[in-house]
Amino acid sequence: SSTTLTLANVLPLINGTLVDVRHLPVSGSEGELEVVAPYGYRASNFLYQFGGIRFINDGTDTIEKISVTSDTDATDAGELSSVFGPGARGACHSNEDAFVIFDLAIQKFSYASGTAGSELSTPYAVRSPTSYTRSGASTGTVGYLQKESTISKFPFASHGEGISLGNRVQGQGEAAVGVSETHGYYSGGEGPNAIGISDMIQKHPFSSDVSTSDIAELANSYTDRAGSSSETHGYVMGGEAGNSGSRSDIEKFSFASDSNSVNQLTGARMMGYGGSAEGFGYYAGGVTGNTASRAISKFPFSADTAISNVGNLNEFKIRGGQHMASD
Repeated sequence: SSTTLTLANVLPLINGTLVDVRHLPVSGSEGELEVVAPYGYRASNFLYQFGGIRFINDGTDTIEKISVTSDTDATDAGELSSVFGPGARGACHSNEDAFVIFDLAIQKFSYASGTAGSELSTPYAVRSPTSYTRSGASTGTVGYLQKESTISKFPFASHGEGISLGNRVQGQGEAAVGVSETHGYYSGGEGPNAIGISDMIQKHPFSSDVSTSDIAELANSYTDRAGSSSETHGYVMGGEAGNSGSRSDIEKFSFASDSNSVNQLTGARMMGYGGSAEGFGYYAGGVTGNTASRAISKFPFSADTAISNVGNLNEFKIRGGQHMASD
């Protein structure tokens, strides 16, 4: 199919989408254009779910690929190369790769080849055996890691040591992740030292290396939550209310106003996997009461209508606070 490059008010567009265009000097010629696609946090092709626990306490290193263009069951996308597969704590991602987070390691998965590589040089933030590390927000070049009390970031290109952004306002284990154009968000989860349950929504800017600030409160205090993000709102899905068991609430909060969340939908579970696609939020796996689920569920960002099941994972999987990678 043909591709049209258009200069509209000096903004380069390809088939209507804003892109970067770079002039590359080439010896003996006038050079050529390199077209660089903009970073997409929300999936336009697939969501990837990595490893986890097969209900109950039976680990798996499988990778599952979920289509966001057709409502079908997940397909097998291979296996993690690490023995830490059951301990996968979510993923950060660039346009080309996913970076799978473990308590003690980070592993890169290539979208193009469909394979998981060896463990990367490990940022200090995941080295402690008591880290309880989780994936955090992603930009096109940087991934963020959340622990109970701290937050840090690491560069995708160099896999370097990373940079500590300091202590969060309040520790939040198993928090839901949200991403706007300018900030990363963390909602709910366990309080400091796994004592109590947080109702806090915290955010940090991508433009500077500072820690989180407390901006609002959730409608419900749950742990084991999952997150999804549209361009304008964050969604906090499901969770566990202490001894009250799993909850199905889906809460919504505005990125623009830093306001409290409101109960918007139901149909989520606890200890499932959150994901974001163009136009839809996704929730996969998890538990309702004592019953594990393989369901892949989605809801539209454009209207606050009910979540619906559109397929199934290949395995029953649970893992609180995990975010799926987007391609």
